[in-house]
Amino acid sequence: MAIGQIKTAAKRRGSGDTLFWIVLVLVLAGAAAVRFPGLNARELWFDENCTFYIVHNLYDWPADGPDQWREVAHLPYFAALHAWTRLAGETIWGMRSFSALVGCIGVAALGLVGRRIAGTGVGLAVAALAACSPIHVHYSQEARGYTFWLLLVTVGVYLICRAAQTMRARWWTAYAGCVWVTVLTHYFAILWPIGTLAGAWLACDRRRFLRQWVVTHVVLGIALAPVVLLLVLPLADGGSKPWFREVWAGYPPALAVLKSLWAMLPSGGYPDYLGAVATGADAAAARLGPGWKFAALWGSVIVVAAMALMVASTRDRHSSNTDASDSDASLSRRGLLAVMISLSVVYLLASLLHSCLFEPTYVVGRYDLAAWPSLVLAVALLIEATSARIARSRLGRCSIGVAFTALLGGCGAITLYGAQLAPVSNPLTDRARQIAGFVAPKDLVISLGKYKLFVTYEWHRIGFSAEVISFPTCHDRQLCWDDADAELADPETLHRDAVAVTARVDEALAAGRDVWLLAHGKPAGARWEVDRQLFAHFAKQGLSVIPLDDKLGLAAIVRIVVAPTRDQDQTEVSPTVSRTR
Repeated sequence: MAIGQIKTAAKRRGSGDTLFWIVLVLVLAGAAAVRFPGLNARELWFDENCTFYIVHNLYDWPADGPDQWREVAHLPYFAALHAWTRLAGETIWGMRSFSALVGCIGVAALGLVGRRIAGTGVGLAVAALAACSPIHVHYSQEARGYTFWLLLVTVGVYLICRAAQTMRARWWTAYAGCVWVTVLTHYFAILWPIGTLAGAWLACDRRRFLRQWVVTHVVLGIALAPVVLLLVLPLADGGSKPWFREVWAGYPPALAVLKSLWAMLPSGGYPDYLGAVATGADAAAARLGPGWKFAALWGSVIVVAAMALMVASTRDRHSSNTDASDSDASLSRRGLLAVMISLSVVYLLASLLHSCLFEPTYVVGRYDLAAWPSLVLAVALLIEATSARIARSRLGRCSIGVAFTALLGGCGAITLYGAQLAPVSNPLTDRARQIAGFVAPKDLVISLGKYKLFVTYEWHRIGFSAEVISFPTCHDRQLCWDDADAELADPETLHRDAVAVTARVDEALAAGRDVWLLAHGKPAGARWEVDRQLFAHFAKQGLSVIPLDDKLGLAAIVRIVVAPTRDQDQTEVSPTVSRTR
């Protein structure tokens, strides 16, 4: 009789495995179907241009280029993308397709992690929800390292659960190594391990778990000390603060965590700023359908209702009915849920506290993404718990779980459909092509602000080779970093910058080279005050800016030739343009 039961269980396990893999493959096909199409539909936006610059120069960094140590803060991602572009090419599709591929791998990883720690139902539910998560799809179509980062965090979630369950040194070592690479990929992950203290919920011996946790993180802290001192602190001290402050000012800090949770739900809506990010320069191209907010709200209601049902349960009934075919599904559902919620919420609260104590660096839907994998796993666990609460039979649990997952996934699909981007051409890229028609290879170009980095990929693609320098020159030394208020607060450095750039223009004109000025956008605010410093030095040196095309933001810089007239005193002059095109 015992042998017959073993054979029956083995047969059931085999059929369950087959069904799991069939469904997972179908889910991955759906994930790929919403991530890969349209990767070429829009030009690279500013951050993606910076990604191209770093990946293109990663192993042959220009001697006069930006500070390489600062710019390769996400080194594991850049190294992996560099290897991928050797195969796929340094094209828009080549760079973005890596994120789409890693995004699909991340969906599969979540499914496997869910299955290993909580059973087949949770594994398939979390994979299905991740496949159509609006915010994950968005970052899977962007040449940035966020999906790569999320994949590493997903692995970290699994490793901390296994370490808590087994108390074995190999799992703690693997967890520490994963966190180390995760912090190298995105330094904001340094706040994530705080939430892993909740792993004590899964440990049979909690005191032993706490001892191992402390030892592991002391060793991890020693290993990360050079990274913190040489990279994290300098990055936190500098950088682009204005847009952080702008987004931060959009909602009360007390609601920041709730807004992040809502944005990252399987049916959550996009954060407001993603409309502009998605197109780089044309926010109007992000067409959100009228039903997306209702869909997102309805999905949130489902999750809250599931949580209420879970809390209402007086004991963890479902843990005693764990499917025997899932050998690793013996962890307490309550403990798992506590760990997942902790990994999500504690990280968000730590990020919020950092922003309140120091400067606004907490941005909904980006730097808080490390909370996403555990949040989606928590939702899948809630779906299973709710199903068990409503129906005790295995078939009933399965049917209700599928219904909940389909409903949440459908809400996410509506959001995705409403946010489909029409093919759009970045106006800055169009200008870059036209400007290249004016400027000869021997000319000198002065780029105001970040214009140069907005179009670095396009200029490389069309072979534009003229010398381009930025004002302030800090934009050439720090990619993606821009703070006009900070520049104005350091007048001595700004003065030296203006003198140096003016000298470069003088030298170029003396050598018979044409000099051009590029401006991005209308002069206004602090950025205009910075530019005025340069124009004042131009005037002192007898240089004049002659506008040529306002739409292109193009002007010529010429020397004013002073010549006396016959009938007037020598103090009266007439300007003469020495070279025009």
